[in-house]
Amino acid sequence: MNLNIYRSVIIFLSLLILALTSCVGTKYLPANESLVKKIKIDFKNPKKIDNQRQLKAELHLLAKPIPNYGLGGFNLWVYNITSKNKKTKGVRHWLKKTFGRPPQLFDSKVVNRSKLVLEKHLKDHGYFGATVSIDTTVKKQQMTITFRVESKGRFIVNSLHFPEDTIAIGRLINDYQKETKINVNKPYSKLAIDKERLRLTQVAGRHGYMYFQENNLFFLVDTTKGVQQADLYLKIEQPTDSTLHEPFQIGETVVYPTYLLEDTAATQNLDTIYHENIRIIQPLEVIKPKVITRKIYQNKGDLINRELQDIGVSHLLDLGLFKFVRLKYERRDSANLKILDRHFYLTPGLTQNIQTEFQLNNRSGSYFGTAASVQYSHNNLFRGAEQLLMKLSGGVETQSQNKERLINIFYLDAEASLLLPKFLVPFKKIRRRPFRFVPKTRISLSGNFQERRDFYNINSTNLKFGYEWKQNANLRHQLNLLNFNQLNVWNKSERFITLLAGDARLENSFENVFILGSTYTLTYTSTPRNEVSPYVFFRTSISSSGNLLSVLAKQKASGEKTDLLWGRVYAQFFRITPDFRYYIPRRKSTWASRFLFGIGLPYGNSSELPYVEQFFAGGANSIRAFRFRGVGPGSFVDDSAATNDQLLDQTGDIKLEMNLEYRFDMVKYLEGALFMDVGNVWLLDSDTRPNGVFEFNRFYKELAVGTGFGLRLDFDFFVIRLDIAFPLRQPIQNGEMGWTLKDISFLKRNWRQENIVYNLGIGYPF
Repeated sequence: MNLNIYRSVIIFLSLLILALTSCVGTKYLPANESLVKKIKIDFKNPKKIDNQRQLKAELHLLAKPIPNYGLGGFNLWVYNITSKNKKTKGVRHWLKKTFGRPPQLFDSKVVNRSKLVLEKHLKDHGYFGATVSIDTTVKKQQMTITFRVESKGRFIVNSLHFPEDTIAIGRLINDYQKETKINVNKPYSKLAIDKERLRLTQVAGRHGYMYFQENNLFFLVDTTKGVQQADLYLKIEQPTDSTLHEPFQIGETVVYPTYLLEDTAATQNLDTIYHENIRIIQPLEVIKPKVITRKIYQNKGDLINRELQDIGVSHLLDLGLFKFVRLKYERRDSANLKILDRHFYLTPGLTQNIQTEFQLNNRSGSYFGTAASVQYSHNNLFRGAEQLLMKLSGGVETQSQNKERLINIFYLDAEASLLLPKFLVPFKKIRRRPFRFVPKTRISLSGNFQERRDFYNINSTNLKFGYEWKQNANLRHQLNLLNFNQLNVWNKSERFITLLAGDARLENSFENVFILGSTYTLTYTSTPRNEVSPYVFFRTSISSSGNLLSVLAKQKASGEKTDLLWGRVYAQFFRITPDFRYYIPRRKSTWASRFLFGIGLPYGNSSELPYVEQFFAGGANSIRAFRFRGVGPGSFVDDSAATNDQLLDQTGDIKLEMNLEYRFDMVKYLEGALFMDVGNVWLLDSDTRPNGVFEFNRFYKELAVGTGFGLRLDFDFFVIRLDIAFPLRQPIQNGEMGWTLKDISFLKRNWRQENIVYNLGIGYPF
């Protein structure tokens, strides 16, 4: 009965808000005006349209005016009730500026312009001859605009013809026609043509044609020779100055590392040095000359490769020292050659920076925590663009209901890392190559100390050495050749020792151990074609440990469980975690989904994964209807968690997680989200936790399910997120998973306390 009352109240309030906002939307309109409430795209012959849903979304994005969307016209309602305020300050002005949106009125000029824009978009996608008609319907001064598309179908590229020019630039373009981006027997696409023009311009730029531009290339389209077929002819347009279509050579190179935009005399009367035939002018040596010359490619007398010059500018920016990098060419004539002198103007940025951060958090059981951190960075430590990062953070957690002690958990973290703008390889010099992005070497050392009162103290030391580089704008690699982690557990209480004695897996997780291995991470992000094109994100991490140590270790004696190295246990395992995400953006919303799988395999010297390598589910970025590490393994129910101060975190060797989230705009800076999370963790081998082992014939029956609603304050540079979630399917006391839909009762305080989980975070969950 309570649930029915709750539903009735929600429905009544929703209808009331909708009625109020819809009435106020036209209340202030003159009789001859109409408010645009909806834009529709209609295909008269949908069978002639490829991928209707995607094309309709793209046309929606282009159609104007944009209707007054959002919470039944809430933005318009705020604008109307605050529009009489003429002040430029105060609460009313802030409300109007932040949440208000003026009414979108019907304007025939705007609508007719949209018609032309839509027809051009259709033509650009091969729908030659497609027409768009406009139909409007008005009800109570609220207008729906329908753009009706009529098309005979999409044209196919029948043939592609390159020019047969005898001039040098024409011959060069012909030499590279096999790499064309335009596919014959595929639908016509202006995007493909634009890519082809860009490709050929880049080819010319790599062979000294500095002033050859995309607008010097154009395609003639002939649609008269076949039904729904197009023949393409590439043409070269000659400039008024024919010398611009000739190759140029590099002359002198001058670099100004301390150039200031507001200082016109910044390049005058300064000290000059030469390094590898490059002239460097600066008052003081803020950066070593060899660092600059290493990022500038090609030498005097070379044919200019425009791509290498762009890479050099990108590399100088990637050093992290300069706010702006500008490359200017000065043309000079010679007797027989075209020569360009290069001038690099580098504007320095901040070298050092200090940041602080403060956090508050709470979790179930009346636990409250606070944390603070301070971070120092230096971007030019040894005048070679070396980046030093040092961070110190600490925090405490207390329980308000605990009268015996004030602090339950105390932790302290310290980290120092050094980032070098090159591949650092011992005993070997790497040949300089013009990578598109600056490769980097990272060396880091960190330490962590944690004290759980009445349980244990634990500290870990981590040392990493590896490389980071981008293969292109979409693909990034990170390889840690050395990943050393030493874990020490001490000051164990009698209570904690008793807990370990009853759980072999937990005992193995909390033994003194060190990890020595390597990790590799690959990250790929696709580039969307436009604002409504789907795009993907994929990341996978692979790590292994202990293979080299097994050769050096002392073999275990009879009766011993593990090999030892320097008197200590070392870990052996293999771990992989693919993470795939797919996004479908729309004008006012986005569908976001994620599929994550992880598995860790202990072997050799390890019977269990080290605790820091085990998987968990639940929390602000996982299954949000369950608390941090609050679900699994399998259908196991941890009855002891409450009495053990949530010590026995529920972890596993296998993880499966799926997330689906619908994000939509509400008002300015505020977004809403509806989401559903599914997943769990499992063990590979049985231990003291029943129903926790992964089995193919039942794992799908042990998937926990949660749903909820979220609010996000999006300020572009960061996002503050609040997610409110509750479980739909969870472990029950008999060791099985069960649906809990019938138990939902938002009006009952006990149900809310036991089921609703609040997650506060920074950034999107995925």
